[in-house]
Amino acid sequence: MAYTGIVTGSRTVTTTRDERAPRHPDLVKRGWAAPNRPDAVWVADFTYVWTACGFCYVSFITDVYSRRILGWRASMSKTTDLVTAALAQALATRLQGGAGDGRPGLGTVPALDRDPEDLNAWAQPARPG
Repeated sequence: MAYTGIVTGSRTVTTTRDERAPRHPDLVKRGWAAPNRPDAVWVADFTYVWTACGFCYVSFITDVYSRRILGWRASMSKTTDLVTAALAQALATRLQGGAGDGRPGLGTVPALDRDPEDLNAWAQPARPG
């Protein structure tokens, strides 16, 4: 017997993909086992969680080699700053001697989802805070 809850309203669409838009190349060719050192490949992800107060958006930057979350941010609004703040935290983590090779970002390959939010935030410089 399967249990289901009460469903009200409509499904919320958080990403509308433009199939005509250029795609960021897959620089690691989905070779997640390939990194042989920290900071070789960082993965960025942007997702959401439903809460009693509405959607909470979360951005993560993870080092594939160590599987460590280097930076993250959560917000009730979906903005580019949410993703760039997570990236800034990841860079700061590595600058503070966070088990990296001491050269954050040098030679690091960004492996991003194909969501527009991830791609745009990585490609644009962070705004002065």
